[in-house]
Amino acid sequence: PADRRSCSQHDDCASDEVCHSDGTCIRPGACDENGETTLAAVSAIVAIQLASDGIYLLQSESFDALGNPHADGAIERVPLAGGSPELLVPNVSVAGPGALRVDRDHLLWSTGSLAALGGQLWSADRANGANAIVLASDLAGVWADDSDHLYYLQVLASGSKLMRVAKAGGAPEQIAPAPSDAWVVLM
Repeated sequence: PADRRSCSQHDDCASDEVCHSDGTCIRPGACDENGETTLAAVSAIVAIQLASDGIYLLQSESFDALGNPHADGAIERVPLAGGSPELLVPNVSVAGPGALRVDRDHLLWSTGSLAALGGQLWSADRANGANAIVLASDLAGVWADDSDHLYYLQVLASGSKLMRVAKAGGAPEQIAPAPSDAWVVLM
């Protein structure tokens, strides 16, 4: 469009604009001539959670030329009407395709992947991202939650276990041994 300035991923638009999918600057939440909108410009997103107060984004960290990760990922909230992302949790190290859940009180996310063991489950306050804590380690990449707990598969050299931990923190507890020859899917 002739009335909008051109931009690229690496070119900043004016402070009240973002780079739109057609390569032009546009105000967040404004529709273009095709009815499409860009709510915010953010880096690599590995998980999205829609909630009543915004769109929550789990961003992966960047990597140096040798492939070493920087702990500069983040959890941000974008207003549903569009606008600038609000940083809630800085310095997140996702190290793989993590997952994100938002409940009434907590931001919950995981690091690691299905292919790599050693992931972690994290929790922070939903309102402002404060009080981030590791709830569990040695995660095998899959997990689920209910109103009070997170359930996950822990894999150690000694065997696999189905575990749970309170969202507010505390010691994880084993629920059952996981069969050594079975796939576990949490839904």
